[in-house]
Amino acid sequence: EEGTREILVGSEVPASETMIVSVDGGEPMVVSNALWTDLDQEPGDWRSKDLYFGKRDAIESVVLKTGQAEVRLARRGDAFWIEEPLSDRADRERVRALLGAIVASRVHAFVDRPEGPLSDLGLDPPIASVEVASQDGADTFRLDWGRPVAEDGTRSFARVDGQVFETSAPLAEYLSSSPESWRSLALTTFETQQIDSMRVRDGEGELLLRRVGADWERDDERISFTEVSDLLYALTDAKASGARGAGFGGEAETWGSEALQITLSDGQREETVEFGPESEGQAPVRTGERDVTLVADANVLSEIRQKLGAVRAAEPLGAEDAASEAKNLEESGDGSQ
Repeated sequence: EEGTREILVGSEVPASETMIVSVDGGEPMVVSNALWTDLDQEPGDWRSKDLYFGKRDAIESVVLKTGQAEVRLARRGDAFWIEEPLSDRADRERVRALLGAIVASRVHAFVDRPEGPLSDLGLDPPIASVEVASQDGADTFRLDWGRPVAEDGTRSFARVDGQVFETSAPLAEYLSSSPESWRSLALTTFETQQIDSMRVRDGEGELLLRRVGADWERDDERISFTEVSDLLYALTDAKASGARGAGFGGEAETWGSEALQITLSDGQREETVEFGPESEGQAPVRTGERDVTLVADANVLSEIRQKLGAVRAAEPLGAEDAASEAKNLEESGDGSQ
């Protein structure tokens, strides 16, 4: 039956975790005393302390603004790119951590009546701000960031939709980061388990590797997954030491036999990573989608060449070897390799 109902709360039942209640003055009932625990709260305790109500996977862009810089990170397919003040692929793990911090941000304590002007809290104007746009059509979320509440810096003043509060959300480190720190230094966007084929060109010729069940094919012969897996991990784990202008390392056409070109594919998209000749302990690295040249330490290129050499030297598998490899992989649960 619709309408307003009144619950009358009586005393607790001795030596139990229950209490007496009545609905609209009717027959008394015994219920859990957790009901009173929920009801006996200060009015402010009923307010939601969540800040961002959108879904992490629906975030389309994030703009970090300070008095010194404005960094815009925007989604392109499955990855995020830096769009302002420079254009390049963003560091995947760093962006994931930022999105996680935004979604998990909560109010520590509401500040309904600040003791002084908002300028004293670093909110007029704000020291920094975070703006989040989502794919689901929700309004842009904006959080203004103020000064630390105390010297220990564990909490800061912030504001959303005019409401001032204290928060321990770990956003300060991202807001104080330079635009350059968001640049990805990974040589490829692929993760090891995503790669289904690899085409290699270098001074020793061309090599095609394809995933076939639990094993890999090297051109037309089947080889163990072990050597190929080592090469894949060397590629996907490799990091550059920095980035330079597109002209660093000279024109790719002049790299000649010292160049190493590796094209990775997951069956739907391809990504080519090209290493130039070493010079003074460094080698230029280029990918077709980026306008900068990455700089890899010589030991990074040396390890990749070493793993590639092991793939070339791997003995072909016979029928019995292939069956044994497949069984070992199934038993170890490592078939994704």
